[in-house]
Amino acid sequence: LKQYKFDEAWSLHHGSYYRQVMALAGIKQSNGFTIDSKSRLLDRNFVLPPEYKSRHFREQVSAFLEMAGYDLAPFHY
Repeated sequence: LKQYKFDEAWSLHHGSYYRQVMALAGIKQSNGFTIDSKSRLLDRNFVLPPEYKSRHFREQVSAFLEMAGYDLAPFHY
């Protein structure tokens, strides 16, 4: 990843492994979400409320993307 020199990356997983990879790769802007707490490894961290912990991963990612400003209304079924 370092050789490509990415400016920005989005982590759609709330675990820390991918955040560590982004940090080690020197990615300038890392975006992602956590549930009920902040991550020091993310430059732009979206914190979901604690009730999302028991929800399906698809719902967690959808909430994260909507908080980031993406309109997902056309994709809801």
